Amino acid sequence: MRTPTHSPCHCCTEELLTPVDPTEHRVMEPMAVSTSVVGPDEFDRNMPRICGVCGDKATGFHFNAMTCEGCKGFFRRSMKRKASFTCPFNGSCSITKDNRRHCQACRLKRCVDMGMMKEFILTDEEVQRKKDLIQKRKDGGGSAGGPETKTE
Repeated sequence: MRTPTHSPCHCCTEELLTPVDPTEHRVMEPMAVSTSVVGPDEFDRNMPRICGVCGDKATGFHFNAMTCEGCKGFFRRSMKRKASFTCPFNGSCSITKDNRRHCQACRLKRCVDMGMMKEFILTDEEVQRKKDLIQKRKDGGGSAGGPETKTE
């Protein structure tokens, strides 16, 4: 399993952009301290969610990787358009929250390196079916008879 990289923090220098073991390196916040050891296929809900691509606040697993909304949308749009990007630099740009829009080629490469999979992207028809199902459940309220009606 791939291990996410992180943005430099209080214990790292700006030059450190190599993968780290998440069980050895933890960004400590008052409410986010965990004493349990997390296996590679488990997710520790007490730890802060950090986008594996750019280091922004992640909102969950998207296309098989913990990412922020920005990287989720970028990956989906890039894959749907079958975009082909070229790095204007040397192909190893550092992707951060502040510069993630500077090099699309390296950002997309980072998405793939983090484990994002185009096979997990829903088609337009699948998205519509999902929206319809959610609306149907919302309208039905979960009861077998459907919405209640008053009779007098």
